[in-house]
Amino acid sequence: MNLLLILSQPKFVVAGALLLAAIGVYGHWGDHLRAKWERWRYPPAASVSRLSSELVADSRARQSAKLRALHRSVSAEIQAAAENGLDVSHLQILADAALQLDSNESRSAAIENLNKLRLSIPSNHSGRRPAGRVR
Repeated sequence: MNLLLILSQPKFVVAGALLLAAIGVYGHWGDHLRAKWERWRYPPAASVSRLSSELVADSRARQSAKLRALHRSVSAEIQAAAENGLDVSHLQILADAALQLDSNESRSAAIENLNKLRLSIPSNHSGRRPAGRVR
């Protein structure tokens, strides 16, 4: 009973109301306040480096060269399969179509298509098993 009398004093009532108001304000504006604190504490870089566009261009050129090298190796495998008498003319058309996808947005899809195409190239197996393997 004494605890209720102590807590009903005006200073404790005002403190409780302020605490509830602070919780409500933080619940409503907390994300904004936290983001503002993060922006103040860790400001963004002042400007973009002059070399950033050069780095991006170099990266894209390397990716494009990787795609062209993959196309050359897949084309060589298709040519080897054609020399073995296998019908692979449609695969070369697909490989050339994948090379046409050499743009920033679709380069990864072109690499994926060429890798899948490499798996679909038929080959003549000699029928021999590698040593040490049991069926």
